[in-house]
Amino acid sequence: MLFSERFSIKRDERDSWFDPLLAFDTKLFIDPFLVFKYGTPPFDNAHEKLVKFFNIVFKLIASSGGEPTRSNYLKALDLLLFPEVAELRLGYTKGGIEGLGSAKIFAKSMADAVWNSIERGIEKIEHFEELSIFSEGIGADRISDMAANILKSELISFTQGVCKRHNITQVPTRLRHSSFSFKFIKWLDSEVCKLPINPDDQKPILLVPEKFLNTLPTINPHDFWDYIFVCENERLRRELSWEIKRRVDKKTIVSIARRAPDLVEKYIAWAEEKRGTPYNLTKDPKFLHKWYQSGVRYAEDNPLKLGPPKNHKEFLDLIQRIIKEYRLFVELRGGCKLLWNDDGSSRGETAGQLLLLAVASQYARDNNFDISKEVNIGRGPVDFKFSNGFFRKVVIEVKLSKSSRFWHGLEKQLPEYLKAEDVQDGIYLVIGLRDIDFKNRIPKIERILKEVEEKTKKNIQCVVVDARPSKPPASKL
Repeated sequence: MLFSERFSIKRDERDSWFDPLLAFDTKLFIDPFLVFKYGTPPFDNAHEKLVKFFNIVFKLIASSGGEPTRSNYLKALDLLLFPEVAELRLGYTKGGIEGLGSAKIFAKSMADAVWNSIERGIEKIEHFEELSIFSEGIGADRISDMAANILKSELISFTQGVCKRHNITQVPTRLRHSSFSFKFIKWLDSEVCKLPINPDDQKPILLVPEKFLNTLPTINPHDFWDYIFVCENERLRRELSWEIKRRVDKKTIVSIARRAPDLVEKYIAWAEEKRGTPYNLTKDPKFLHKWYQSGVRYAEDNPLKLGPPKNHKEFLDLIQRIIKEYRLFVELRGGCKLLWNDDGSSRGETAGQLLLLAVASQYARDNNFDISKEVNIGRGPVDFKFSNGFFRKVVIEVKLSKSSRFWHGLEKQLPEYLKAEDVQDGIYLVIGLRDIDFKNRIPKIERILKEVEEKTKKNIQCVVVDARPSKPPASKL
């Protein structure tokens, strides 16, 4: 459910905040460059605050001489311990606040990147995300978490402003890193602040301006490589003796940046002139947010009122009915177009999974059962687990027909999940995208499926959803 739905908000032109899904994270991130570009109250001094924080870190590490045992270096490490800001419902959920071991490893990576920059004559930075160009371990989610922690007090004020305008009840709560004291150079955790609470899990909610969100930071390693590939090609060959390739791994990018930090400075200047652009949530080209509304709307328009299942057979029938509705949605009622980009490329396996999740979640609420996505069991995450009570469970694995792991998913992956979770029934849901798969792969499924069932003694059903944008006439299938 969206935040606006849960609190019955009718948005208008003043509502420029991102409307988060309360049960699922959206794979968008705070882009610090967009904070720099669009800093309006209460974020009018936000960029300066980010710069000030990291310049403190630079000074501490510089004064330590890069020696990890010195007090100033250890102080910097403490400042660089960033918990996940789960209240935003953004990025990749890591299960709440990260484990201390993982957080310390990341803090060490950040400190190493800072010291490496100092050794190359960089005494301060205007855009802290440029550190990701000097370190392999700093990604979009880390940068977003850093920005959100440092700007936590501004995010709190922004959220409170939205709540006040819409008369949303706020409850006193405490957050990790609720603010940073520049006077005492320490994080403050004990401050009480009022925030809206998610009624489903009783956890606080933070809102963020839409214009701060992106799929990647504007300043990022691969964009840096694209810049030097085009603008500094000759220098790479002549001075650095580098073999020029259109695509390289991050290790190579970091190596070049460390050897020629002036190229990073040129890239940053170019990025500032180019200026970043927020992710277009209206068009949502990567299908990161609209999947929920599209799937829920379909389920609401096509309700399944079967009552709570009385036994496992009725529960399995209910799941099969939901899968059938999903198939009808994709094949006959417009859902197919949601799985394709405007340029004719597929939006990938995730789009199909998310659309199923939206449809199934609505039906789950209507019929009193639970659905979990990407449950970690056995050797890895299974796509979906439906459950009604302790004993009634069904596992679903979704695969594109063109997937390189198509047969592995049916023969190994799904059976392993069923065994690990002690579940008897599974569904292998195939999203067919290409004519060649309907000719070569899909006709073989029934034979392979029988072999898998005999071997595993599990009940596995395969459902094929035809998601080809232009389906051939039935006579040619």
